[in-house]
Amino acid sequence: MENILPTYYKPVVSIDDPVVDVAHWDKAVDAFDEKKFKEAVLEVINYMNANVLKDVDTTGDIEITEYQGSAQINIHIDDKKFRIKAPFLKITGQTNQVALLRKIAEINFSAMTLAQITKHDNRLCFEYEMPIELSQPNKLYDLLWEVSVNADKYDDLLINNFKADFVEKPQKKDLTSEEREEVKRQMKALFTDFEKIYKQFIDKRLESYKWELSALSLLKLSNMPYVHGQLRTDLIDEISHIFNGDIPMDYRADKAFKYLKKLMQKSDDEIFENIYHARQFVSLRMRSSEDIIAERLKNYTKTVETNRQKERFMYQYYYLKIIFHKLIYDYNLEKNYLDAIQDTLVSVNGQDYEEAVPVLEDLYFKMLNKELTKKEIKTEKKGGFFSNLFH
Repeated sequence: MENILPTYYKPVVSIDDPVVDVAHWDKAVDAFDEKKFKEAVLEVINYMNANVLKDVDTTGDIEITEYQGSAQINIHIDDKKFRIKAPFLKITGQTNQVALLRKIAEINFSAMTLAQITKHDNRLCFEYEMPIELSQPNKLYDLLWEVSVNADKYDDLLINNFKADFVEKPQKKDLTSEEREEVKRQMKALFTDFEKIYKQFIDKRLESYKWELSALSLLKLSNMPYVHGQLRTDLIDEISHIFNGDIPMDYRADKAFKYLKKLMQKSDDEIFENIYHARQFVSLRMRSSEDIIAERLKNYTKTVETNRQKERFMYQYYYLKIIFHKLIYDYNLEKNYLDAIQDTLVSVNGQDYEEAVPVLEDLYFKMLNKELTKKEIKTEKKGGFFSNLFH
């Protein structure tokens, strides 16, 4: 029986997905070391999203208003202080206020490290203020990321659970008709692959690969940059669960599998309520560099080498594909890294394990050894224990 392997399609490009430029990070670190604190703050913002300051006069006090999905991000910068405030939720007459505020207290003590959620009349805001000289780049990056991502994450969750409301309407733009059709095609292909491959696993008595198939499918869905709202929140929760090595692997695989089967039963209209372009101040993903990526890949090298030596082509195929998709999921990759991964995944479409694995390995070792240059974007085509390593 011919093997059925998952197909990869490059997602439709998001119109507002921030792209990282490591040069700004280096400038931020140098400026902070030289005690040019305001300049350091501005370079951190440029690093996270170079579009934010394009038309802003930075000579005096600076006021910035941006959006992270449905959350408004307000930033004040002057020579003495840095302040961020993100109103994200409105309490209405229908809100279960006691239960909501109890949940807010839980978020403040668990999810937040610097900022806190405060209440002003009927509005809830993430807030933090500090002297400008304490705006060390790593701290500032973490603060901006924490506030922006959590504000956008928790508004949908708390609105659905406690009947609160948005402070403002979500800043979003519908996909064009052509983009919508392409997204529908890609999602249909993903779900079709999922069903066919799992049936093949059953026929070949390879049910143990349920974890790999489910993890790969969740990552592919979540890496579509136009997935937002409750669907994104659900995917984040499912991915967190399936990569949680403290939970038995079979349980994680079964839960993810059931979620995907349930998602496949939804209508196009239900799914596309959460498919749109959204304004983003910062990327949902962590910052990256070639050193960060190489350090991450070291965690997997022993298994990659063992699979290679023992010619475990099927193991290696899924192992490497999950590594690459998890890199896209976790990190705001530089363009040459993102292009190299996406082009490599496309290049092995239609290839069997033995043909595809050398191509995937080639990219893996180039990133591990920091040999992926700025110009080298494409890789040429060539003739049950995995999950714990990704946590």
